[in-house]
Parts: sequence; structure tokens; C-alpha cells
Amino acid sequence: MSFWPFGQGANSASSLNRLLDAYYKKRTLLDIEQHPQQQPLRSEQSDTTSMSGDDMDHLDELALDKDFVLMVLDDPNVLNELNRQNNRLIDFICTGYVDDAQPDASPLLSNGDGITSPELGTSLSTAEDVPTPTPSTTATTPGTPVLEVLVSLIVDSVDWFDRNEKLLFQLDNDEEMVGEDTGLDREEVSKLMNRIHVASEILSCKIWLISETLVEEPALLTKLWTFLEHPLKSASPSVQFFVKINEQLLESRPDQMLNFIRSQANIVDLFIKHIDITIIMDFLLRIIASDKPDVPKGIIEILGEQKLIPKLLHLLEEETDTSTQSSCGDFLKALISISANTSIDENTIGPNLLTKELVGDECVDEIIRIIHKRGNGLSTIVGVIIEIIRKNNSDYDQVNLLYTTLEKNPPSPRDPIYLGGMLRKFADNLDSFNDILIDPQLTSKRIKTQINTEIEPLGFKRFKVCELVAELLHCSNIGLLNNHLTEKIIEERENFLKERESNLANALSDDLLSTSANAPAVTPVPGLTLSNLNIGAAEPSVAVSEKHITVSPHTAPASNTDRTGDLPLLEETEPTPEPVISKQDTIRTNPTVGDYFKIKLVDSTILQTIIGLFNKYPWNNFWHNVVFDVVQQIFNGRLDVGYNQFLIFELFRSCDITNLIIDSYNLCVETEEQTSVRLGYMGHLVLIAEEVVKFSSQFQNTKFNDAEIDELIYSKLIDENWISYVTNVLTETREQYNCVLGGIKTNEFQQSEYLNHDAIILGNSEDEIMGQEVEGQTAEDDVDGAPLDDVFYESSETADSDGDESMGVS
Repeated sequence: MSFWPFGQGANSASSLNRLLDAYYKKRTLLDIEQHPQQQPLRSEQSDTTSMSGDDMDHLDELALDKDFVLMVLDDPNVLNELNRQNNRLIDFICTGYVDDAQPDASPLLSNGDGITSPELGTSLSTAEDVPTPTPSTTATTPGTPVLEVLVSLIVDSVDWFDRNEKLLFQLDNDEEMVGEDTGLDREEVSKLMNRIHVASEILSCKIWLISETLVEEPALLTKLWTFLEHPLKSASPSVQFFVKINEQLLESRPDQMLNFIRSQANIVDLFIKHIDITIIMDFLLRIIASDKPDVPKGIIEILGEQKLIPKLLHLLEEETDTSTQSSCGDFLKALISISANTSIDENTIGPNLLTKELVGDECVDEIIRIIHKRGNGLSTIVGVIIEIIRKNNSDYDQVNLLYTTLEKNPPSPRDPIYLGGMLRKFADNLDSFNDILIDPQLTSKRIKTQINTEIEPLGFKRFKVCELVAELLHCSNIGLLNNHLTEKIIEERENFLKERESNLANALSDDLLSTSANAPAVTPVPGLTLSNLNIGAAEPSVAVSEKHITVSPHTAPASNTDRTGDLPLLEETEPTPEPVISKQDTIRTNPTVGDYFKIKLVDSTILQTIIGLFNKYPWNNFWHNVVFDVVQQIFNGRLDVGYNQFLIFELFRSCDITNLIIDSYNLCVETEEQTSVRLGYMGHLVLIAEEVVKFSSQFQNTKFNDAEIDELIYSKLIDENWISYVTNVLTETREQYNCVLGGIKTNEFQQSEYLNHDAIILGNSEDEIMGQEVEGQTAEDDVDGAPLDDVFYESSETADSDGDESMGVS
């Protein structure tokens, strides 16, 4: 079929053109009858006067009601004509109207023979709370716009698809449609489905007049969005139709659509009702992603006012379905992903009020309650916390708050979120997290392993708690959380933001003008600005005239130096160097948020618990990887400042990490002798041992300058058992890891590489492969009693005799 309406194309579209001709002629006659004083246009008059008597009789029988719209939808060429920009069809869709349905009229989803689907077509189209659209072109003529008929068809299709789900499944699988006495055959079901499909394609097409008419009539959008009030299923085709229509409107008419969305008082409840339907929640994310920092739309503020984040957390706190909680967690993580502090793609909107609320005190308290309940929401909410830490690392902020001022970077609702309050609350609950790890009733059952022994499973909840602690340890190493000025700077910016919002609210309500007229004049103090004024501090407010100005949060109080005058002077006989233990006490007295978490990590004994459970679950590599992550973070932390050096001390003292490595290796050797199977933690055990060895080389150059700590660590590192493990077991393992796994050919043998005689070296022919196997067997027979160096390394005599054919490695 050709694109242009000639030949076969013109004949196939003639039925649709006849319908449109009949509509316009019938509508012209009705207008003449209703308004005889008005003279029709010359073209309309010629059309009506040129009709024959049979045509007039046919028009008299034609009813311009909703069934007429369905006849247009049933035409097979309606979409083709729409894509061809058929002006008459577009005018019919946008400005056309049909007579209101009579009480005995059939519902929208029906066929010409009166076969209907009960409770459809009248559920929402006649609702009292939905206003009837009145386009300007039909303001003086009663009737239902064609667009409203199409929208009602989409809304009513929800119940129809739900009632005929089984029939649709049989239709998709070419099965005989049996089992329900609905009176619908295969052809009728296909006809009804086609009507819904065509209606959705018309409403989602990229024609300016159609989309403009939709968004300019709030009643049409209101009726369309009553779709979300239905109980929906993710497999329902209606869901895809609804999202497709709204996504097209959001793309082509963003301002009008966002204005409509902002006007909805229950937008959050409508979406949360369908939290299990991914495509609907993705549409909500797209709405949120339209609220860019440089072009704010107010969507985030509306969702915050309607308590989006607390309502999502409430779903995780309740004992809801696992699928619902999983969908809730997926949405939160997707929201955090597009709210990252670094721009990832065009959908990234940066930190905002929603993610800021998520790490606020109230939400963090609810998150901790979810963890304490040990329900299905524990694993979900831990994933959310991990995501928000990774996507909001302040080390990657574009503006470092420690090196800026309020004048250079005024506070805004889109400032990077501060994780210090959340970290402090989690630190206060590490004792309860430790109780979860050591609770024997968490996994009371036993499972069998491949070596026919019963072991206690780790349990997903225990693993997620340990994963949370490891990620919080990452968070405690963020630079902004290890500075004493950070909390004061954050407080100053928050107070400035609150005061600005309060002033704006007062200005809008004219309270600011009334109070300023009666307020006494205040003489400005030179040098006093918002950047050095501690707004909202705990100190009582003092009049400026008394010259009592709050100390700047960036400056240490001068009163600290005065307090030292009351202390007795130290005698000259006392040692002048301050012991390192006092450094630990000093950090504990006034810790940063990062150090506070590390202190609680030691005091709660959760660090000792995590390290001690390493070999209790020998077959869970996920657990071993998290334990290795914790150990690696501690050993790679800073030794000069902060509390991390005392975490290293705890690894050697309370965790006894060197003996743990040795005992775990010996246990593996015993198990291998008995069952010929090595335990599953050996790979991560080697990685942990390598971290200890790497630290030992660093410890020789940079000690802790504390006799007790240095002596204990030194004694652990020079223990003969540990030295034996490092020089024999770990060195041999490292050499095996460096071995070429597939072996090498004899003519490619080099001194620094191992030769695996059991390897099959793939050559150019089968004879070469077989010859390599024979050579391997001969070499193995020759070296049974040879020393280790003779087996793996080429002797110097052989290397010299080979000349240019062999290369020695210095």
C-alpha cells in the first residue's frame, strides 16, 4: 500500500471518509435545526442541498452518540490517516462531540450486537466528582467531547481487562476460549481490544492539537488520572496505555502537565497504592527527574509535603509482602541514584529535600526500628542505606563546605546532604546490631555441606548487618566527617536557610512590614555579618548594644585557654612528652563524627564479633568478603590522625588477627587431610594475611610512639608461628598465584616462570599436543627426587649453554 491516498489507499480509506462526511453533514443539519436564524456556510449549504433523498434518510437514521465514536475506532485506517495528518480526522477528535448517552445506552466497551461487559462505561464517566469538559468550540452545544469518550475508554478498560484476563490469555496462546460464559467469541474480544489500543494510540500521538487540547482541559486529565484509583495489575495492558499517554504529554507539554500534577492533593497516595507496578513507579521517577536544580518545578516540594519518604519507610516497617518491600526498596534506591551529588547522566537532579529527609533524625530513627524488628524489611533498608552513602560521599562534592562561606555559596535546598547525623545515630545502636550478630536463634536450623557435615548457615539478616557496619565504616572515613568544624558549619547553614524561609513567609503575610514599623532602630555593628554570626546557637540572645556577640563557629572559643590557668603547673621532674594513651583519651573526649563511630565500634565489641565469626562460616564467601573489606579499611586508614590507629591496635589485641589466620589455616589443613576438601575461606584468608604483611612493612617506618601499643604489635609480628606462616605458607601461596595456569611450552621456558608438566599445551596439530603430553610425563619422572629450585627454575648452566635461545631474568 502506497503512502499517498491514491488507488488502493484511497479506496481503503473511503469508509473512514464517509463516516467523517456523515458526521459533519449530520452536525450541520442539527445546527440548522437548533439555530434556524443562523445562516450556514456556503460550503455546508451546498453539501446539504446536494444530498439526495436516500442520503437524507440515512442521515436521519444516523445517531451521533458514543457508538459513532466506536465505529470510527473500528475503522482499520484510522491510525494511518492520523499519521498522515488528516485534518478532518484531527478536528473530529479535538473539537468533535457526540450526544450524551441515554439511560438505556450500551457501555463503551460493547459491540454492535449489544454484547457488553458489565460495570464498564458507567463507573467513572458519570461520576459526580469529575466535571464535564466544555471546549470552547462546543460551549453553546450540549454533548460529550470525543476526547472524553477516548479517555473514558482507557479508564474503563481496567475493569474489562481484569474481568476477561483468562479469555485474553487464551487468545494470546491460540487456545479455545472456554471456561467462562461471557458471550464473547474470539473475534469480539479482538475487536474490543483493538478499540482500546486505537484510543491509546490517538491519545499518545505526537500531534500538537491533540496533546494541547488534553492538557488545556483539566477535566480531561482529571478523568484520565482516575485510572490510578483502580486496583491495578502489573500485567494489565491498560497500565502501559496510561503510562504511554502521560509520558508523551510530559515530554511534549511539560509545563502544563507539571502544573496539573502539582495541583493533585493525593499524588503520593495514588502512586504508593501501586508500588508493586514497576512501570508506574518509573513514571513517578521521571516526574521527579524533571525537577532540575537549575530549572526547579516544585515537584520535590509537593512530594515532600505529602510525606513520600515517611510513607515508603512505613511500608518497610510493617509486615507487608516481601515483593512490596522489595519494590519499595528499589524505588528508594532509584531515587537516591538520580539524587547523587555527582552528575552521572542527564537524569541526575542532585541532592534534594527528599534525600535530605531520608537521612534526617525522624527517618533514621524509623530505619533503626526496622532493623531492630529483624523482619523482611531489614535487608531492604540496609541496601537503601548503603546506596545513599555511596551516592553522597562528600569527598566528591563540587563545593567543599570547609573552604567556603555563606557569601560565596549561599545555602539552598539543593545543598549536598550531610551524613553525620545518620552516622552518629547508627553508632549509638551498634550494641543492638552486635546482639543480632551473636543471636543463636537467628538461624537455628542446620544444613548439610558437600563433605557430609552439618553446619549453621550464616543467615541473610546477619550478613546484611555486617555489610551495613562495613559501609558505615566507609562513611566514617569521609573527610567532612573527620573535622570538628563541620557540624557547626552545617548548623550555621541550616539556620541561615530557615531564617531566609521564615523571612519570606513573613513578607508574604505582611507580618514583616507590620513588625518593622514598631521595632526600634538598631545601630549596625562594623564587621558583623551572617557569615560570622552564629544564628540559632544554644547561647542566650544578648543585645548587640552590649557588644556581646556570639563566637564564630569557625573560631575556637577563647575561654578554653583561660581554663588552663586554674590547673596546677607541672613539675620539672615529670616527663614532658605526652603519652599516646592521653591522645586516645583526648580523641574520646572530643571526637569527630567519624571518630565517634570508630570508638563505638570498639566499645560495642562488634568489631571483635565480626572478625571472630570469620571462620565460623567457612563456606559463605559473601561473609568472608565483607570481613576482608572491614580489615582492609582499617589497615589502609590514616595512622597520624584520628582513631583509626587504635582500631589497628584492637585488631592485634582483642581480635588477635595473626593467630586467627594461623588457626584458620591449620583448620583447613586438617579438614583437607580428612575429607580431601579445602575450606571455602582460604582465598580471603590469604588476602587478609597480605594486608597484615603490608601493614608490618609500614609499621617499621611509622610506629605509634606508644610503648605499650608498639610492643604488643611488634610481639605479634615477630611471633615465630607468624613468621613461619609468612615465610613458608604465604610465600609459597604467593608463588603459586604467580604461576602460569596453563603451563608453557619448553622452547618458551624462562627462568622466572613455573613449568606445569600436567598442563596440556594447545599447539597447531594433534601430534604436537600428544608430544607435549609425553614430554610432560618424561619430565615428571625425571624430577621426582630433585630439589624445588631444580624443578621450577632453570639452572645457570643450562641458561648459559642455551645462548641466544634462552633469556635470563635478572
